[in-house]
Amino acid sequence: MRTKILFISSHIDPFKSIDGSYQRTNLLLKACCEFSDVDLIAFCSGVNSKIPNCKVIHSDNNDGIEKKEGRVSKFFRLCRPWDPYAVFPKDEYKANVVQTAFLKTNYDLIVTRYIPKAMECGLLEYAEKLVIDVDDLPSDALRGLSLTAKTLRNRIWYILISLNARISSHIILKKIHYSFFPNPTQVYNQRSAYLPNIPFFEGKCIIEPDFNVLRKRVLFVGDLDYYPNYKGVNHFLEHVYVHVLKKVDDIEFHIVGNLTNKELRKRWELIKGVKVLGFVDDLSQEYSECRVVVVPVYHGGGTNIKLLEAFQMKRTSVASDFATRGFKDVFKHDRELLVADTDADFAGFLTELLIDENKNKRLANNGHNKVIKHFTFSVFSEIINTSLNINKGC
Repeated sequence: MRTKILFISSHIDPFKSIDGSYQRTNLLLKACCEFSDVDLIAFCSGVNSKIPNCKVIHSDNNDGIEKKEGRVSKFFRLCRPWDPYAVFPKDEYKANVVQTAFLKTNYDLIVTRYIPKAMECGLLEYAEKLVIDVDDLPSDALRGLSLTAKTLRNRIWYILISLNARISSHIILKKIHYSFFPNPTQVYNQRSAYLPNIPFFEGKCIIEPDFNVLRKRVLFVGDLDYYPNYKGVNHFLEHVYVHVLKKVDDIEFHIVGNLTNKELRKRWELIKGVKVLGFVDDLSQEYSECRVVVVPVYHGGGTNIKLLEAFQMKRTSVASDFATRGFKDVFKHDRELLVADTDADFAGFLTELLIDENKNKRLANNGHNKVIKHFTFSVFSEIINTSLNINKGC
């Protein structure tokens, strides 16, 4: 008899597999549907199933009645880190929708993404059946917010919340049936597993770089409203790119990704060769016209899918050591990419790959071969199938 799963998409349409959280949610749902019959609750309007064995049983964007809460009230709530619902408040409307579904059907498993969103839907009450794709740990994301805080008071506030979130996450992960992480170093216990991200362009590939045709173009792709990305690009421009520019006068740097900070965009584009493109219709075109992809990321959680997408498109990368977290066992320095420990290393490696076509192609091909072997939907799906079947009933 096939497993019966209740899949909850807490805030997005899981059939819009465009990028980022949408893509991973879509992959997780498709994998569940391969070995189970799935009922879907989506707290997003207009969701229609596009996957066999998946039935949408609820679709709206009603978040219930938002309660305004003062700072003092928030503080006392955070004084109870042993209570996950104090740290990650429940939305009674969403919790009631889930409860109604459970009263109608005896589900074997309930699958969702993100710890805070799971708590928002009241899912800890079904801990023995609950599977969470954790992605970024809440404490990591909150610690990142502390770095962008404009006042000391706000920075201390986010640090306190981060510490409380870490304690609550520990309690939650010990209680639930199973958890998945995109970074193997985060794997929590025997009831958790590494579930790799896979490149958005799976199955699509462009030709190898031809240095006789391509300009000396460097590419960055990422959401530039996300602190680790815009902070990393800004650091790269100030401490790496300016030095490469002295050696490679005709270098170009294309930056792709949503950026709402107009002041930052204006400042970046004053630098010679820099273009901030924002959202582009055909990202594969940008990959095809660059020689090197850079990943100057120094903060954040999870793993950087930017590396995988570059390799999928037969482009190698220069990356910070932090950006290779989760991939260190697969991708090695000077075998698939170049990993920079310092700004000087970053500048030197980038200059080398812009000029040395043979080394550039060797690294890119090695990386491409690793991606099509280790980071595919079949690998992704098999991990979910094996993990949940092995541990069913434990």
